[in-house]
Amino acid sequence: MRNKKGQALVEFILILPIVLILIFTTVDIFNLILKKNDLETEVSDQINLLTSNKISLDAFKNSFNKDYEIIIQEDKEYLNINITKNYSWISPITKLLLEDNKEEKESKENQEKDDNKNIKEDE
Repeated sequence: MRNKKGQALVEFILILPIVLILIFTTVDIFNLILKKNDLETEVSDQINLLTSNKISLDAFKNSFNKDYEIIIQEDKEYLNINITKNYSWISPITKLLLEDNKEEKESKENQEKDDNKNIKEDE
């Protein structure tokens, strides 16, 4: 009897981190989807106002919080608008799995630049 209770406790302790990771990751992804939908709705409303000439381009830029990064590029026929907002993950595991690591990218880019310099010097 005693061994079965101890075995169940050990199994529970081994499974608990995996279950918690799954729960936090699910909450993170659900929260991200909700934030994405909110952003799309807000942008859609502002774009409709902009295309109907009810607001100016400057008013469009100022209609968003300072949390958003807005990049507007004007071409001859089109207006390209990129709107980004940083998202902070609840779970550090989700952050490690899904977020791009900027330091790794920079080190890879620097390594590629160094490799290209070495190739040019050899020629």
